[in-house]
Order: sequence, then structure tokens, then C-alpha cells
Amino acid sequence: MTVESGRRLEALFTVDRSPRPAAEGRAYALTLRSSGGSALEGYRTLTLTELAPDETPDESRPGDQSGQAWATFELVQLDATVAASPLSVDHLHFVFSDPPEGISAAEYDEFYHEHLRENLQMESFAEGWRWRCVPIRLEDGGRSPGPHLALYRMEKEWTEAEAEISRHSARLRESWPAWFSRIMFCVVEARAI
Repeated sequence: MTVESGRRLEALFTVDRSPRPAAEGRAYALTLRSSGGSALEGYRTLTLTELAPDETPDESRPGDQSGQAWATFELVQLDATVAASPLSVDHLHFVFSDPPEGISAAEYDEFYHEHLRENLQMESFAEGWRWRCVPIRLEDGGRSPGPHLALYRMEKEWTEAEAEISRHSARLRESWPAWFSRIMFCVVEARAI
């Protein structure tokens, strides 16, 4: 089943647990799974909030006077394998990516539509969503973790999932396009607080 949707979320990455999530939001504790130097290095919490059709992400919170590091992104859903919102999920696996130079957005989108479903063949992941990731506010000099986000509901602990992901990747690597190895990834594990 393929679910197409224009659902929008605000993703607010912060160093600590403030601000509190809104009633329609969810707060997560983060563990960065990427190697050092990632765009999200140092952020420890995330608040995901569903946006109303006419609502825009808030550039001004949690407040410049707090001295707190934070970044805000608008996530626009590209497609999904379920109609449910990821806000109901306790354990999420975020995979931000940046297409290699010379690869069109349409070609990348077509590849990742199938790649998401390939990944759901693993027992570690049960559901998936893809989003366009638009930076609204980044720290000075900060860079986006990538314009594309694949989001998975995790079914296993990372220690089990990591081994399965490695086996899965080795098995499918030859079927991926030659440019796959040039994709820049940022991987984050998120657990509901």
C-alpha cells in the first residue's frame, strides 16, 4: 500500500528538553548514529509537531535570549507506507540524505521510493515515511543534514538492528545505482520521552 500525502511537521532540535511539546506534538531523546561532524551533532532532543494547513514553523522559539542551541525544519511528506502519523511512534530511525551532485530530484525521489520499501523487508523496521526537509532556522554557520528524510518505525533495539542493516545492505548493494556510495547520510535514533 502506498500512501501519498502533503502532511507537514515541524521538527525542532534542541540541546535539552525545553520547550515542552505542544498538545499535538511529541518529544524524543536523540542518539546520533552518524560519524562525527554531522549537522545534528550535539542536539539531544527533538519535538515533532503536526502543522495546520495555514501554519508555518516558528522561527523565534525557544528564544534567542535563552542561549540554547536549536534548529527548526519543516517536513513535507512525500509518501508513506501507512496512513498513520509518525507522532504515534515511540522509537523512530531518521535517515537524512543529500543526493549526489548531478542526480536530479526526480531521479532521487524515484530511487528512494523503492529503497524505503526495500528497507521495510527487514524485521528491524515496520513502517516508513519520506519527507522533504526544509531548514527554517539553523545555528550560525550550521548546515542542513540533507533535504531528504526517510523515517522508520523501529521494531528492534539498535544493537540488533545494526547487524541486520549491514547484512541487508551487503545483499542489495549490487542492485543500487552507482551513485549510491556518494550519498551523504545523517542517521539519528529517536525515543519518545
